[in-house]
Amino acid sequence: MALFEMPLTVPANLLQPMLRDLHAYAPSIARQIDFPGGERQFLALLRGDILALARADFVHVYGLCTRLLEQVARRDWSRTGNREKALEAFLSYVIAASTVGDACRRAIDFNEFLEDRGYSLALETIGATARLKLDLTPLVEQAPPSLVVANVLFYHNILSWLGAEPIDLVEIGLALPEPQCPDPGIAVLKAPVRYGGGESYLAFRADNLARKVRHSQRDLDGVMELIAYDPLLFMRGAGSMAASIRAWFEQLAQEGHRLPDSGATAHHFGISASTLSRRLRDEDTSFLTVKSECRKEIAKTLLGRSGMSMAEIARRLGFHDARSFRRAFAQWTGLLPSDFREQARRPGNG
Repeated sequence: MALFEMPLTVPANLLQPMLRDLHAYAPSIARQIDFPGGERQFLALLRGDILALARADFVHVYGLCTRLLEQVARRDWSRTGNREKALEAFLSYVIAASTVGDACRRAIDFNEFLEDRGYSLALETIGATARLKLDLTPLVEQAPPSLVVANVLFYHNILSWLGAEPIDLVEIGLALPEPQCPDPGIAVLKAPVRYGGGESYLAFRADNLARKVRHSQRDLDGVMELIAYDPLLFMRGAGSMAASIRAWFEQLAQEGHRLPDSGATAHHFGISASTLSRRLRDEDTSFLTVKSECRKEIAKTLLGRSGMSMAEIARRLGFHDARSFRRAFAQWTGLLPSDFREQARRPGNG
């Protein structure tokens, strides 16, 4: 998958676990974050009112939240610039590796050199499986769950980028209790997750360690923040037609536009309607299926997170009128939209 075949927008729900952890550690943090939309955007993202962000905005916010969460977790507000410099130095060091296995060993050496300013890493190979273990101590003694996930995603990105293709994941380990609602960031990797085993790790096919590093120092220009802070950088299926349509539909809904038909969608992506249909058929889906799935999820978000009228929701989703929307929503969920909205607004459901 080419690096820049990614959708131009990123689902905003990938930010919510980190925003919740930030808010839990420091409730006043919203006033200290340099979001493009300021405190108002922070609160809107925290509530789930925003469906998607432009990719550049998402990467900026995710990176900012990652650094701040690391700081508030260790009550250290003086190292923001240092952490950015450490990231640049780290990537420059590991990219000099000859193979992915060599890059793992360089990452371990780099963190050992940082001592209490770095993480604890270890690499082991058991049979056909390699395991890169990640321990956020001594830097953060009790790491927030979203920070653990962010670092697992980072090492997945860097190893995949160095070898110019996603590493072949076997399993992900998270030294966390299994949550009721898993972090959507870890779900994008589409690998089995083992919780509560006492250690966090990426387990992947051991033959990946022999992959040649396909990049050099000059290739870091313009992509360093993507590697560090874009959870979708090497998401399985991220370059698919269906994923691109979903991302575009989320953006349209957020901006208040009506969801288009297949002809307008094909035109947007610069292909014919028959090519659009063929590509989706190759992915074992169809335009109607993708649009229906998007309508359902966007409808649930708009009903649960806004006071928008049924007529306006119906318009955004591309229905002729509110009656058509009510009928479709009842088929999707077994509930009328008004009943779903009432349930979503009950205490404990927000």
